[in-house]
Amino acid sequence: MLRVVGDEAVEDGVDGRSMLDEIAHEGARRMLVAALETEVAAYLEAHRDERDEDGHALVVRNGKGRTRKVTVGTGTIPVSAPRVNDRRTDQDGERCRFTSRILPPYMRRSPKVAEVLPVLYLRGLSTGDFREALAALLGDDAAGLSATNIAEVMYAETPRARARGVKRFATDYGPKYPKAVTTLEKDADVLLTFFDFPAEHWKHLRTSNVIESPFATVRLRQRVTKGAGSRTKGLLMAYKLLEMAQARWRKLDGAHLLPLVRAGITFVDGIRQDGKATKPKPKAA
Repeated sequence: MLRVVGDEAVEDGVDGRSMLDEIAHEGARRMLVAALETEVAAYLEAHRDERDEDGHALVVRNGKGRTRKVTVGTGTIPVSAPRVNDRRTDQDGERCRFTSRILPPYMRRSPKVAEVLPVLYLRGLSTGDFREALAALLGDDAAGLSATNIAEVMYAETPRARARGVKRFATDYGPKYPKAVTTLEKDADVLLTFFDFPAEHWKHLRTSNVIESPFATVRLRQRVTKGAGSRTKGLLMAYKLLEMAQARWRKLDGAHLLPLVRAGITFVDGIRQDGKATKPKPKAA
């Protein structure tokens, strides 16, 4: 915890946060707790006159729920939401239930935090770097967040799982990013063409590293030489650099399957279908 000695603030292992961050973090927690208590009190007050045959209140407090961590703009905070025991029934005989509008069941992060994920992705941050970036922005507990909806589509192993991921992405981000969702739904089949290739090739087809890594050497040399002087010399320099660099390249995973792909052998969800052959594979998106 933080201690104040004289006019100086002393940090004592609060996840690397400054006193200002810790004050904001603790203030957010207290405000959330107070808001939840106020919400429950208002609900109880609204139904205070409803009684059973014995005169007992039908709507009463029922302790607090299990502590859960919720990620908000100031970081991740632990909170135990108050619970309500509502014994009333509706016209259909179903039990009435109290549901918090501030902190609905199973909510683990605020909508504003969820909006950060597609923005980071569109800005060029790979899904693998999300954990480190979010931990730096929102604290170590936020490292558990991930670009779940995006990764669920790209790393699904079955058509059903892929369709579920696309649907979930559309549900979560459609209202704020309608054009992106429309594009994903329209081009999903093309985007996911790589599932019709051997599973060993998937990790290469999901990224542009196969292209970017070889040309890293060329770009470095081009910056050092300030240009090759002409288009022809530039092509010659690139060719010779790539020819020299290829001596250090390793083969793609599943290199022995490349002749089968060229021959048009069918792969379904990464698995070879013996005895089946189709026209040559289309280029992966």
